[in-house]
Amino acid sequence: MKKPTVFLGTQMAIGGAQRMLMIQAAWFKQQGYPIWALYFYDKEGLHQKWSAEFDFPVINLDGWRFGASPFANTWRLVGALWRLFRFLRENQISVIETFTPHSDLWGLPVAWLARVPVRIGCYQGIIQTMPGWQTWIHARLVNTPIVTRFVGVSNQMVELAVEAGIRPEKVVMI
Repeated sequence: MKKPTVFLGTQMAIGGAQRMLMIQAAWFKQQGYPIWALYFYDKEGLHQKWSAEFDFPVINLDGWRFGASPFANTWRLVGALWRLFRFLRENQISVIETFTPHSDLWGLPVAWLARVPVRIGCYQGIIQTMPGWQTWIHARLVNTPIVTRFVGVSNQMVELAVEAGIRPEKVVMI
């Protein structure tokens, strides 16, 4: 039996990480895996379009709203983390792959708490707007047992991940 798998992104938007997430999810679906694509929020109003376009569930965890107060968005994010935890447990997810540093920071610890056996982070490049303290926390998180494996989308991304502080034995190139 093929393992139930979740692909987790931060935001529904037109971009490289989102494209990679949906391409991988579609490929795994074609191979017969039970697949879900989850996002913390729908930045560009794509949820309905992507739900119709792909033959696997695309789920908006509704963890952020533009224009909402920081207080409201904090509670919205807490709710999204709880919905993610419940989803992973109720569907007995075996594998989760995250596609952005923020989905690594939020999703992988939740997956670890939900006892998802395989937790994979992904490095697709440096986010220029990510504060240095978040980059530092991200590298420390990836080096813990919370993250089973960390993948880079090219040899250059693997090198950049190692330069960012991720142990070389944790990173593989796909």
